[in-house]
Amino acid sequence: MGTSKGYKAPTGPMWSKLKKDVTQSSGSGSIPENEGLNLLRDFIKVSTSGDSGSTKNSGHSSKELQNVGRKFASFSSSIASVGLDKTLRELGLEKLIGKSSQDAIIGIMDYLCGDSNIFDEVDANKAIIDLLKELSENTQTYEEVKEKLEATVQPSSLGLLLMKFIGYYIYHKFCRAFFERLLTRHGEKITQSFLDSLKSCIKWALTAKTLDLNFTSVDWNGYQGEEIIDNIISETYEVFLGENR
Repeated sequence: MGTSKGYKAPTGPMWSKLKKDVTQSSGSGSIPENEGLNLLRDFIKVSTSGDSGSTKNSGHSSKELQNVGRKFASFSSSIASVGLDKTLRELGLEKLIGKSSQDAIIGIMDYLCGDSNIFDEVDANKAIIDLLKELSENTQTYEEVKEKLEATVQPSSLGLLLMKFIGYYIYHKFCRAFFERLLTRHGEKITQSFLDSLKSCIKWALTAKTLDLNFTSVDWNGYQGEEIIDNIISETYEVFLGENR
């Protein structure tokens, strides 16, 4: 899970305080939910405060995050509408049908996640990979993947899946900012344990969240899709900023 090549951690008084807080909180290798969410809240505020001095959605969204989110939303909406088999055939991915669970998921990852050296897109791609691994957990065959995805990816659940995607994106931005620092100070075992604990805080915060949005017949490549993804980004960030907690 290392830091992206060429990345330089931010500097400045607010970042210095946050780095100190993160280093101190991570020493035991785990963190309580509320303390973890407080760190995430402070991280979001510090990492976006340079964008017009605001922590509203204008500082959270990016073209790269939008593009990856809309591609995942379009793929998921198709599964909810016509099933996994037809979705793959329509995308020219029919060769994945009948493969092992691992091969099918890797193929879907390759489709959803392009090669990129842009930090935001790398973080978004890592978030998609995390989500796909979670959705296909404990599956061995393509049929098991199909059954699990078609049962999980429904119009009523798509909003929460997209919020999880944004949550995992925030997690990977956090890792990019602090992984090397924590590794140097605590070693690999404690660092990974702390980051796993922080991801659990994100899952916990989003468990009971719902979105009152209509995802039927959405043009994810147009203005409507862009607006919905922006709304979901805003709703998710508000969870971690404490406005909905």
